[in-house]
Amino acid sequence: MRIIQEEIEVTKGKLKYLKNRISYSTINIEVYEAAHYKPKAFFTKIIEGLINGSNIISSLILGILNILPIFLLAISAFIIYKRTRKK
Repeated sequence: MRIIQEEIEVTKGKLKYLKNRISYSTINIEVYEAAHYKPKAFFTKIIEGLINGSNIISSLILGILNILPIFLLAISAFIIYKRTRKK
C-alpha cells in the first residue's frame, strides 16, 4: 500500500511540475498571406511613369506658387530698406 501511495505522490508531483511548465510556455504563431503578383505590361509602366512625372511637376509648380508671396514680400522689404538707407 505504501508503494502505491508513493507512486501516486510521485505522479502528482510530475503532474504539478508539468502544469507549472505549461503555464510558462510561449507559443509563437506567424501567419502569412499569399501574395499574387501579376507583372505589368511595358506600355502600362510607361504611362504610369508619365503620370507620376506630371504629378511631380504640378506639385513643384504649386510649391513655388505657395512660396512666391513670401519671396515677393522679402524682395519688397529689401528694396524699401535700400531706399531708406540711401537718404
